[in-house]
Amino acid sequence: MIVIARSKNPTSAFAPSNCWLAVVAVNGQVALVPIRRPAICSPLLRMPADDLCYAFNLVRIPATSDANEANRLVDANKATYGRVKAAGTLYPVSAFPMSKGEWRDHFGSAFGQLDAAKQQYDPDEILTPGYEIF
Repeated sequence: MIVIARSKNPTSAFAPSNCWLAVVAVNGQVALVPIRRPAICSPLLRMPADDLCYAFNLVRIPATSDANEANRLVDANKATYGRVKAAGTLYPVSAFPMSKGEWRDHFGSAFGQLDAAKQQYDPDEILTPGYEIF
């Protein structure tokens, strides 16, 4: 199944034609969304420097309940991350475990700002359990 949707908001972050594409399959989905970078106002979201960038989401769902299959997909996600980070920016949420060093590399020079925000807004360290960013 292929789904094409258009944004009803002309000031949306979506660009250039306010559309996105998602392909849904039995074992996951692929979504490609063009985004105008200047429309993004989250200060710590890692984004490419280009004014037009693309959110490419690859969602894999194991076809069976076999742990080996799930582990294979996690390994494949980690390999994909290695290839993508060499040429772009990846938002690595729940696709595979990352070390504290990998998180520091991901946020780069913004890591200090993230750490300060974490200390200010989450002093009891109850948010984002399991990610081991800090």
